[in-house]
Amino acid sequence: MIAIILVSISILIITIIIAVRPIMAYITETSEKYAIQDIENKCDVNTKQTCLSLGIKGGLIDGNQSRGKFGYSLVDGCGVQHSLDYCYGYILGYNKGYGHETNNAEIWNTADNLGNKAGYQHGAKPPDKISCTVSTIFCGGYIHGYNRGYQYGIHYWVAYSEGEKQADIDIKNCQEQINPKIPGEIAQDYKSGWLDGYTDEIDHATNVTNTTSCNTR
Repeated sequence: MIAIILVSISILIITIIIAVRPIMAYITETSEKYAIQDIENKCDVNTKQTCLSLGIKGGLIDGNQSRGKFGYSLVDGCGVQHSLDYCYGYILGYNKGYGHETNNAEIWNTADNLGNKAGYQHGAKPPDKISCTVSTIFCGGYIHGYNRGYQYGIHYWVAYSEGEKQADIDIKNCQEQINPKIPGEIAQDYKSGWLDGYTDEIDHATNVTNTTSCNTR
């Protein structure tokens, strides 16, 4: 019986290895080195390479890697930490490498999603401080999304801070609450921010700094 179990486990392990290796074998190069150069500002200013060209190179690599092996996806190729020129270049490069024809609606939607995430970030710049000149379509989508994310974010992060403050008071008074009452405001972005701030602060005090030994109510 033991021998049969051991044989079954061995077969399972071999099957897993065989299933994984072909997928991993497809990945021979990634766009990481170009993405890092962009993040570290090693393009455009006082350099011989543009951030746009870095994005195209990175996109070409990822597009070629995915073509015929994985589904079409621009996810993770460009994020809020990258320059806008790099992101636009990445879209162009990825599509060329993948063999996918680039269209304006796709560029707009990708940029809109990216802008929404960037505008929502804590400490995001006001929309009128954002500069984008790489492409009319891309920049239009980005600014559109950024405005949306920023408007949501400014209410969310103010409420988040207020939730943190209330959690600190409750911790000090040993009155932490599992379902805290949100004061006054009824807007969804305020509710979400306040609750996240409150619960994050309680979790931090309990799990990290261990400043509270009270039972949550």
